[in-house]
Amino acid sequence: MASRAQVTLAMEIMDYPLMNSISKALGYAHYLNNPWFQLYPDIGNLSAWDNDVQMELQAGIGHIVAVHVKDTKPGVFKNVPFGEGVVDFERCFEMLKQSGYCGPYLIEMWSETAEDPAAEVVKARDWVKARMAKAGMVEAA
Repeated sequence: MASRAQVTLAMEIMDYPLMNSISKALGYAHYLNNPWFQLYPDIGNLSAWDNDVQMELQAGIGHIVAVHVKDTKPGVFKNVPFGEGVVDFERCFEMLKQSGYCGPYLIEMWSETAEDPAAEVVKARDWVKARMAKAGMVEAA
């Protein structure tokens, strides 16, 4: 149905074992063999599952249509402030740049309990952009 309407469906790498790696998602992509089914890796979830994140990103080249950006800790997938987790953002951004990926990056965060949620969003965006600049993806602000 989606392919008839020319709608791309992208599977996110999630915080549950069924879909916790690009390798697993590629299995579905190859099984479906449909150009309208692609991948949406979450570099935080990939890192929290202790995947070889660089290898996983490399494996997904050509199928990645968007990248989810958040920080995580092993087994902790939510509410980890940027810079307090295990995600090696610079290496991930470098790998994606080298691969030729030029699609969207979407920040996932939780700020609803903050005094000023909008300020927290700006702070997170600036933090991520600084890592992108170190990886040579954007100019430093």
